[in-house]
Amino acid sequence: MVCEVFEINRSCYYAYRGRRRQVDVERVILRAKVNQAFKISRSSAGSRTIKTMLNEEGI
Repeated sequence: MVCEVFEINRSCYYAYRGRRRQVDVERVILRAKVNQAFKISRSSAGSRTIKTMLNEEGI
């Protein structure tokens, strides 16, 4: 089995698989807002500028 080759426990593998399938809704919403802020800046804002823009919106 693959777990034996990589020397990991099966329980760890299945726990990892279970986590990947769960969608973090808050993270998806935040990512959309970051993308929107980046588009508003005409694709020129960096991470600090985007953070400032989102902070001004109360996020």
